[in-house]
Amino acid sequence: MAMRRDAGMAMMEFATVLNRRFRQTGTKQSVWTIGNAEFDPGVACVIPGKAMMTLQFRDPSTAQLERMEQALWQTAKALKKDLKVDIQIEKEADTPPVRLDRKVQEVLCHIAEQHCPDQWQECSSFPVLVASVTALMKTLMKKT
Repeated sequence: MAMRRDAGMAMMEFATVLNRRFRQTGTKQSVWTIGNAEFDPGVACVIPGKAMMTLQFRDPSTAQLERMEQALWQTAKALKKDLKVDIQIEKEADTPPVRLDRKVQEVLCHIAEQHCPDQWQECSSFPVLVASVTALMKTLMKKT
């Protein structure tokens, strides 16, 4: 067992530790998610030799995004050493924050509160809010 290198378990440990770091580093407006996780070969009886995940984090502040990115790199460096695995990070996009118009945001918040009281989170960055609104619209269409 000491020689075992399970890339899947290492990736899940990385995601868990990174989630804790982002909770410490992030602000009230910071959001993050793992949108995809893959294991190779991806069968239950074989230890994964490779694992990959996609991560997105957003915040309306460029400085905050830089702090979160720094936390990502620091976490990877620490766990690479602790878990004795290779961790590679590829930055796919470097999109600056886009603030959603405050009036539009207020209208969406009002609608969200009417339809799902205390079960939603305000997001001030456009891409995250668009994803949330799309999910809300699907829910509302199913009810009618």
